[in-house]
Amino acid sequence: MPRGTPLKVLSWNIQFCAGRDHLFFYEGGDAVSVPLEDVEKTMQVVADIIADNAPDVVLLQEVDRNSKRTHYEDQLEGILERLDAAGHVYPYVVSAPYHKVCYVPTPSHEHMGRVDLNLVTLSKFPISSAVRHQLPLLDESCVRRMFNLKRAIMDVEISVAGGGRFTAMNTHLSAFSYNDGTPEKEIAALSAEAARLEKEGVPWVLAGDFNMLPPGDDPARFGVINNDDHSALYNPSVSPVTPLTQEHRSAMDLEAHARDPRPFRTYLPLGTDVADRVLDWMFVGRKTELLRYTVLQQHRHVSIASDHLPLVLEFKI
Repeated sequence: MPRGTPLKVLSWNIQFCAGRDHLFFYEGGDAVSVPLEDVEKTMQVVADIIADNAPDVVLLQEVDRNSKRTHYEDQLEGILERLDAAGHVYPYVVSAPYHKVCYVPTPSHEHMGRVDLNLVTLSKFPISSAVRHQLPLLDESCVRRMFNLKRAIMDVEISVAGGGRFTAMNTHLSAFSYNDGTPEKEIAALSAEAARLEKEGVPWVLAGDFNMLPPGDDPARFGVINNDDHSALYNPSVSPVTPLTQEHRSAMDLEAHARDPRPFRTYLPLGTDVADRVLDWMFVGRKTELLRYTVLQQHRHVSIASDHLPLVLEFKI
């Protein structure tokens, strides 16, 4: 990875390439499986959006690799094949599971069956190492834990020209914790990992779907959306992400968000193509020069691909 040259990272929760036509059982609907044609169409859209932005590093969340609900398609391979066909080659690839279960016996009307959900990092530059760090689990029974997600951070190190290294951290934090304290523990783990890199003088980027609102955004404004009370999904007093915004640098300008949050919003409920909240975040280290941060709200395909919008960070080291 070169020094002193503008570089680009794209982060995106692609919602297991399900598209935007299904209300799933965990968000107030009934859908479990996705038609194969929807999966294939969405893989193409994801590849198109990545190709149009030509990032040097791609951080993806919710990538199915061998899941019943998406017809056992390896979405990583499918996206890479489509990128290759468009002339955008990412020769260095790392994948880490965070929901890998042989058989999930819920919901009652259609079992999820096999699930293999992954964090994925693509790079144009050689990856020197990759480590999966387990995050704290939800406060629930051991039986539920057997079948539930096991959230993680995936650290990828890339060598820098002239010596040193750059670290890209990819994560997807807990939803549906209902204020059990897990999000706060996850944020503490992220902050500790970022602090370690700062102490070592390593330039870094942290990105992913945090499932957390910005400080000061009152969840009571959501109410019921698609049969689900969205105001109950978030801490009503203090957002768990607050300590991280105080200890490390958010790529999103929090003061600008407070003045006008609309350009920064990243999540689109089903039935609208207008994002109504920030759930996805990027943070940068002190050795990372932030040039520009953008949420891709206006791309020709983006509102049909996922319930989350891509984030793009331009930076130098």
